[in-house]
Amino acid sequence: MNATEPRGYLLDTVVLVWFINNDPRLDPSVARLIQNTDAPVCVSAASVYELSYKYSKGLLPEVEPLVQRFKQVKFVYQFRELDISSAAARLAATFERDSEISDPLRNMIAAQAMTEGLVLITTDDCEDLMGLEYLIATA
Repeated sequence: MNATEPRGYLLDTVVLVWFINNDPRLDPSVARLIQNTDAPVCVSAASVYELSYKYSKGLLPEVEPLVQRFKQVKFVYQFRELDISSAAARLAATFERDSEISDPLRNMIAAQAMTEGLVLITTDDCEDLMGLEYLIATA
């Protein structure tokens, strides 16, 4: 890891799916960063839960390969799985959001990035989360 590279990155759920599916909505420079960085690239346990839940309910049939072969995906891309710490859970609970855009899983993933000192790679505008370092992943 070089001096200008962050401690690591945390992919939000949408970015993970777009990256694995080579989705054109993912900015090519972000895809290259995910593939070529020397810094750790992490995936939240919250994303694994979200994808597994939505797949089991028939809401995201296109994520079957990712859900069914998550261990292989982690190995191939050298992703690190990030468990949810109590510090991240407490921080996520403090985020105040407008009810129209409230998203507990988004807040959990953002809190994990903050407590672990990671840059969140996301499709969401996160200006409301003061102190969060993030990178917008859309092309």
